[in-house]
Amino acid sequence: MLSKVRDYVKKHQMLQKGDTLVVGVSGGADSVCLLFVLAELRLDYDLELLVVHVNHGIREEAGQDADYVKNLCARLEI
Repeated sequence: MLSKVRDYVKKHQMLQKGDTLVVGVSGGADSVCLLFVLAELRLDYDLELLVVHVNHGIREEAGQDADYVKNLCARLEI
């Protein structure tokens, strides 16, 4: 999957070296997957990633998700 995303980003010139991206991460599977992909692409493009936790107010465990995202970002050095 990562190689497909990498190829798509390159083909459509979606990122430039040194870009800064603000990424909304709720803690759900989709946004966490996005974060992992961007963390890998960060190496290719020398990206600066800034993460904002997004609480959609849908799930009861959303408060725990904020802590999860914070800890995940610390592990990824974001």
